[in-house]
Amino acid sequence: MEACSKQVRSKILNAAYKVFSQEGFHQGSIRKISKTSSLGIPTIYYHFKNKETLCEKTVTATHKSLLKLLSVRSIASEETTFEYCYNYFNTLFSICEIDENIFRFLFVQTSTMPKSIQQQYISEYLPQLSETFITALINSNKVNTDDILMLNELLNSTLLKMGSSATILKPSLEAIEKTLQAILNKSYVLN
Repeated sequence: MEACSKQVRSKILNAAYKVFSQEGFHQGSIRKISKTSSLGIPTIYYHFKNKETLCEKTVTATHKSLLKLLSVRSIASEETTFEYCYNYFNTLFSICEIDENIFRFLFVQTSTMPKSIQQQYISEYLPQLSETFITALINSNKVNTDDILMLNELLNSTLLKMGSSATILKPSLEAIEKTLQAILNKSYVLN
């Protein structure tokens, strides 16, 4: 019975993700989530107290899924810092190609959500994405602090751009490659 309940919750969360990704919090209704999940409205309310709770759980599940895909790995001894950073960004783009809604949901649609969810995302979840990237850089002892700060800024600006449009992927990866080279060659200046 518990496995069935988990499957139903998962089905509801997947439907909520689809609806909130496309329509935002205010336009994404429980009725639309019910239709998308092929489950009744009472079933949704049985598993989630209200739309805000459902949205919060959807953000949490989506973020955990993204972190799992980006799972922290250390820089291999033969891997250069540039290769690690490039591969990390390439992984982000690959994720976006598989599911173009993930970044729109996490970085654009969160602005339509209740303030409590926005604050939780900004204070708790966004820093975790940066941690997955910079922890390996710090542990490698190959990159100085100034470079790590600039690389982290590049990561954050890239995530925001990816949230606004999945169509910029290939040009962005080329631009990121140039920016990475400039940062690591000390020829990059922050505006």
